[in-house]
Amino acid sequence: MTVLKSDNANGLFGFDGPCQPPLVPMSVNELNCTIRRDRGSYGVATVVWQTASADNSASASQYFINHTGLVMFADEQTVMVSSTAE
Repeated sequence: MTVLKSDNANGLFGFDGPCQPPLVPMSVNELNCTIRRDRGSYGVATVVWQTASADNSASASQYFINHTGLVMFADEQTVMVSSTAE
């Protein structure tokens, strides 16, 4: 049997529930999101992320130093927490 990349051998990525806190008030300086890797965990995989407002009314770069980045999953790793800091 051969597993091809189109079979999600490297995984299918999504959030494992809402980020914490789900809404970021001005007094909070960190946003944590748990990313889950399903349907495959073969090899190293890189997920690129970006913080944005839901209605595009504000630029995340105005409020967060780390408003873009990447998360690297190791071979067989299925869960990763990504943090954005003010």
